[in-house]
Amino acid sequence: SIAIESTCESNLLNINISNAQPGVAYQLFKGETPISSSINGTGSDINTIVLKSSLSAGLNGLNLKASTLDGCQTTTFDNILSYELVNVPQVLSVTGASVCNTGNATLTAQGSSEAVAYRWYDSQLNDATYVQTVGNALTLEGVNESKSYYVTTLNKNGCESLTRSEVSVQVTTVNTPEVSLNGTTLLSSSATGNQWYKNGVIIPGATASSYVVTETGVYTVAVTTNTCSVVSAEITVAITGLEFKGDQRIAIYPNPVNDWLTVEIDEDIASQVKSLRLVDTKGVLIATYNPLEISNGSLLINMANQAKGIYHLAISAADRTLIYRIIKN
Repeated sequence: SIAIESTCESNLLNINISNAQPGVAYQLFKGETPISSSINGTGSDINTIVLKSSLSAGLNGLNLKASTLDGCQTTTFDNILSYELVNVPQVLSVTGASVCNTGNATLTAQGSSEAVAYRWYDSQLNDATYVQTVGNALTLEGVNESKSYYVTTLNKNGCESLTRSEVSVQVTTVNTPEVSLNGTTLLSSSATGNQWYKNGVIIPGATASSYVVTETGVYTVAVTTNTCSVVSAEITVAITGLEFKGDQRIAIYPNPVNDWLTVEIDEDIASQVKSLRLVDTKGVLIATYNPLEISNGSLLINMANQAKGIYHLAISAADRTLIYRIIKN
């Protein structure tokens, strides 16, 4: 009988011929081409080697010729042995992933035609742990930091590519922007990468760190770094004395004003007021008023010493800010 042994790492096939007859020389052929040396039988097992490079990719039928030492008689055993040569696969290309702050990332690799599975290592060390996939993709969940992984591929015999190809996850951290209001000007906590929105619609050209509000609406700012974008919480800004909620109202009179400005706030709303600020048209703070100063739903503001012109009274309550245009005679 004849048997074959091989490993993925070796370019050699070890051939064992058992009970080889003395006085007979044995040699392996592929077709009519010799692929091993001639070795004499000893009455027991003999071994010879075949270079894998002498075979073709795919299934190879091997013939064994047994000849007497004087060369007078030769017997050929056709296809006595078959061996499928499957090339060691290679990773041809990889595609990494980008994540904003925290999220899932999918890494992909493209192997040569022999590839049937992939191994994804967490380092290049020999004892690195790995995950094996049948497909050419690995999905990582909850990624929150940049990291390199290393991928190999395997053929159907389990032979692994010789090198590990690096593939990376890049995490971009973008802090959620905070929006504050100074008079009628919205301010982003981020100096760069801003884009302002009104009622969920992009405001063309509004990409500075500040935006002057001219219309009532719900405003947000999106901050983008690389390809990552994070949106702020909504801030509602009302430029006129519209209803605050349902049939509840805030009344401000007289307007225009000479001396004292009266602000009447429904008591349910008054309990939600966070701040009251009076600013000029340039956003310069003139005065602030403690919500605790609201008595029985009313607050008096002394405008007697203010110069003639336009002012804005900003009332922040609950999740919105209301801005009222005040005219001082």
